[in-house]
Amino acid sequence: MGRVEADARPLFGQSLEDPGEVVGLPAEEMRERLRDFVRTELLRDPGYPLAADQPLITGGLIDSFALAQIGVFVEDAFGVYLPDTDLTVANMDTIDRMLACIRKARP
Repeated sequence: MGRVEADARPLFGQSLEDPGEVVGLPAEEMRERLRDFVRTELLRDPGYPLAADQPLITGGLIDSFALAQIGVFVEDAFGVYLPDTDLTVANMDTIDRMLACIRKARP
């Protein structure tokens, strides 16, 4: 079998001196990855015009059962473990809130 090349983009272990940088990625790139995940996997509508501050759960776009999926995605995509106590509507209702929670939990 052939070798599978890993994504060469840094995920963690990078300098975090820039407050806009989270786990080695610029905040805007992380925001876009989160937005893409929500649109494709949770909303099942890749073209949905999702704003970073748009309420997802309280706005009725997704239900609270999606919080576990978000937690798994964050760990897989960014190498950041979010404990169950962080996977709340208050922390995960918007893309911006998700990003803030990841920054708080980063290694």
